[in-house]
Amino acid sequence: MTETTQLIYTHALELAPDISNREEELLKELCFAAEVSLQRKLRRNILMKDCHNQFVAAASMYALAALSEISEESQFAQVAVGDLTIRKTDGTVAANCLRKQADMLMAPYVKSGVAFMGV
Repeated sequence: MTETTQLIYTHALELAPDISNREEELLKELCFAAEVSLQRKLRRNILMKDCHNQFVAAASMYALAALSEISEESQFAQVAVGDLTIRKTDGTVAANCLRKQADMLMAPYVKSGVAFMGV
């Protein structure tokens, strides 16, 4: 596990501390996959170190979104991201919300997507 994957995994566990031990192993793999996928989406002139905190936060949200869709046990009681709190619900609803938050967080740094910036 890379240092960045470990940071992503630690952050994901902080967001959803009530996942099972079995899901933790799967989450490690999903964190690595999210890291690789997100790194490939970065714009040419953007390095991961340029947006490290946002990268780690977004990748952890992508990993948790994937986990909530593929694991029946992953109906999180609650996931908190800053002022946003997602309470227990259908895994797909939680996954979509997490992905949208991650997309908004990374919008200024990735190749696709729309970002609104103040003037």
